[in-house]
Amino acid sequence: MFEERKGILQREGQMIESPVLQKWFAERDVLTRRSVLLESLESRYQSVPSEISAAVRTIDSLARLKQLQSLLMQCVSITISATL
Repeated sequence: MFEERKGILQREGQMIESPVLQKWFAERDVLTRRSVLLESLESRYQSVPSEISAAVRTIDSLARLKQLQSLLMQCVSITISATL
């Protein structure tokens, strides 16, 4: 869907630079990273407590989500992950 609309945001083959577009792209990146993190938790631990899922959904920092993804690979149990 994004790719279909991407052409609308181009002028003569170049992307239109806009603070609004940059904000949308950043928000999309955060949503994607949250989704990847939650999928990784589910894949690794099968069941993810609702408190952890809710906490992940409140994180707006792409850097923090990346950090948590990296830390997830070092965690032995979901309990340890919950303390992150």
